[in-house]
Order: sequence, then C-alpha cells, then structure tokens
Amino acid sequence: MEEIFSLCHHFNVIDVNILTEDPKRGVSMFTYFLFTKSICRGFSPILMYNFNEGFEKFNNLFPPKLKNFHGCPIKLSARTFAPYFTFIGNKSKPEPIGNWENISGLEGALMKYLALTLNFTIELLPFAEDQSYGCFELLRNGEADVVIGGFGDSNIVRWGFSPSTAYHNSAIFFVIRGKNMLSSLGRLARPFSIEVWILVAVFFILTIILIFLLKIARKSIYQFVLGEQNHNPVTNFLAVFLGYPMCRTPRRNFARFIFLNMLLLTFILRNAYLGSLYHAFRKDNFFKIPSGFEDLIKWNYTIILPFDNSQLFDFPKERTIIAKMGEFDKRLQFFEELKGRYVTVTLYDQLFYYVLQKLKNKTETGLFTTPEIIYNYHFVMFMRKHSIYLTPFNKMIKELNEAGILEILRSEFVKNDVLFMISRYLKYQKKNIPLNNERLYGLYYLFGSLVGISILVFCLEILSYRFRNLQRIIGWIFKF
Repeated sequence: MEEIFSLCHHFNVIDVNILTEDPKRGVSMFTYFLFTKSICRGFSPILMYNFNEGFEKFNNLFPPKLKNFHGCPIKLSARTFAPYFTFIGNKSKPEPIGNWENISGLEGALMKYLALTLNFTIELLPFAEDQSYGCFELLRNGEADVVIGGFGDSNIVRWGFSPSTAYHNSAIFFVIRGKNMLSSLGRLARPFSIEVWILVAVFFILTIILIFLLKIARKSIYQFVLGEQNHNPVTNFLAVFLGYPMCRTPRRNFARFIFLNMLLLTFILRNAYLGSLYHAFRKDNFFKIPSGFEDLIKWNYTIILPFDNSQLFDFPKERTIIAKMGEFDKRLQFFEELKGRYVTVTLYDQLFYYVLQKLKNKTETGLFTTPEIIYNYHFVMFMRKHSIYLTPFNKMIKELNEAGILEILRSEFVKNDVLFMISRYLKYQKKNIPLNNERLYGLYYLFGSLVGISILVFCLEILSYRFRNLQRIIGWIFKF
C-alpha cells in the first residue's frame, strides 16, 4: 500500500482510500496522512475503519489532511523584490526560518501567517543568481514547493505551474524622469510655446517684406508709412523690439500710430518673455508629463525594459532597449541618471517605495508616472501543477482577506498614497535651484554665435575694399 500511496502523492492525489479484505479482520479502509507528529511526507497506511465493527463511526470518508502540517518544512524559493519580499542574511546559505526576523515585506509577512496558521516551517532555499528564472527552475525540478517574490499571474506561466489566489494587485505605469528635460538652448526658447514662436517669426518675416516693398515704392508712400528720414527701418524695428530707442522718431501721424502700436506689442512680448525666462533659468524641472502611450510615441521617447515584453507596449523596435539592470531600486537609480527622453515601466508600489527610501536618505528623486495605467498586476504564489498545497493555501488566503489581515499587511508594507505623489510633483515643479554655468550654456552659445557673425561681417567689410561688387551688396543690405 505504501507504493500505491507514494504513487498517488506523485500525481498530487491526497484524498485516497484503499479497501482491503482479510479473513480475520474482514473489510478495512486505509488511507495515508502525509504530515503527522512523527513523520513528514510519510506514506504508511493508517487504518480508518473496520466494517466488521459496524457503521456507526463511518461518517467521514475523506478527513482533512492539510489543516496541520505538524511543523514539517515547506521548501520556499523566493526572489527579493521590495517591498513585497526582502531578506536579510546570507543568500547563498539561508537557514530554515523560525524566528521570522530575516524575511520581511508583504509576501514575507503573508508566509509567516500561513506558517503559523497551518503549522509548518519555512525552509528557504538558496537564492539563484538569476532569481526570476532560478525560482521556477527549482520548482520545475521538484526542489521547491512554493515560489514567491512579486510574481504576477499570467497565461504563459499557467501552462507549467499553478498560481494561488491573488492576494494583492498594483497598477503598472510608465515612468519618466522629471529633470534635465530642457537643453541649454531649450531654456531660451522655454518662455513661449512653439505656436507663439511661429507667430513671432511670421511677424518678423512679414515686417521685413513690407519694409522691402516700401523701399521700392514711391518715396511719398515710404515716408507716409515709416516716417521721414527713417533711413534704416529694419535696424530701428529690431531696436524697438529689443527695447532700445529709435535713432529718429517719426514725424508723420500715421507713422507715429504704427510706431505706438509696435511699442505696445513689443513691450508685452518682451516683458512676458523676460519674466518667464527668469523662471526657466532658476528651475531645472520644467517638464510636461505625457498623458499616455500616444504622447510618449509622439514626443520620441525611448523605452527601457528589464526583460523582453515589448509586445505589451508596441514601441518601435528602434526605440526599445532591453537592459537587465538587477533589482528594481538599482534599475530606477540607473534610469534616473540617464540623459535624454527615456521611459521605463514599474509598479506604482515600487516607485512609491523607492521615493520613500530616497526621502529617508534625505535625497530627492525626479521620477514620475504618467496618468495612464498600462494594466493591473495581480500578485500570486506559484506551485507545481495541481500541487497539494494549492487548496489549503488558497483557503487560508481567502480567510485572511475576509478577516482584514491582508489589508493590515498591505497598509504596513505597501504604501501608495496618491495625494502624496501629486503634492511631490507640484513641490518638485516649484523648486528653485541656484544658477550655474550649465543653465547658462545656451546664452554662451548664442553670444558666441553672434560674435562669430560680427567677425564675419567685419571680414566682409575689409574684403569689400578690394571687391566692388561685394561693396555694392553690403551697401544695399545696410540700406535697410
């Protein structure tokens, strides 16, 4: 019978009875209890009923066998995945867990409750180098009984393993960096949107075209619109636009009216630009959070994924990077130090945990999530297909959830205060940073370019003394 019971256990059949007939004892019913006070994973036949004694005691054909594991060990393979499962100690030689001090996190606390309720001991297996793959490899080889560590339910994993009831869920978001989003030249263009800059450029071009047409028109029309003795209208236009006085004010009433309109327009544009430019130099956090996937594609973001699940996000291949960067906190730290338009994905709980750890160390992070939820991630334990531990674990998880124990564990280990994250974003946007050369590089580039143009004009003027045609061209240009 032991061989039969062992074979049944191999196929994960725990509720099995064997009827035997003996000339002396008659018909008897035997079963096996895998966990008892004296032995763990035993297959010795245990007499349940002898029908010669009557049927009074024959009231429970399949007694519960997995309510009490009698302190027997359950082999646990885990992945460190804060804030869900953390381990303190020697990962290569973890000891059987009895005092519960070396594991923590939501799933670690849940395993403690299960161990206390079902009366088993957790035997934590050594951590593999590639923890995600190594956990399931141990489970597939029969070396582990349960796998935890922030794993989510998916149809792909279901083909080879059985998931438990979900005991937690968290949303997965796109994460972007909120700093270094402006280049040094971009700060100079920051005060106005692209639409305003286009209108300003069109205004400049139309004004210069109008001046050119007036130059070739009759002298009376030119003087009526631009005023008498206005020999350099383009230079005067630029001077007024930048807030400098004209060389000579117009004497005609219509020209004065045009001049006043120009003063009003340039006064408002100039002061609006200068006021916003001050904040653009003082703040390093001017950025706009994309609303979702479409904005990320439109704004030319490149996605960085810890593993190849690009089919879920449909980013262009040339803008998808697969990079294994270790545990999530190291991955987020690496991501935060990059420069350029990059985006990654993470659980909201993990980002909140990362932010809190930074605040504990009195440092700040510029990582923020997009408003769009990619999908909800359901946390489960994994066991071998049709494992005998699946039913008692699921039943106990449901009872802990109904009793509110899981909610208490979530509030203790998994914090995701949305209002705190929003206020952090607003505070980050308002933060002032002292000016430094990095923020003024754009001004230096612009100044250097204008100096270079001035030198080029100076060289052309020198050459114009030798080349008459060049002298005529320069003279014609400076008439404006």
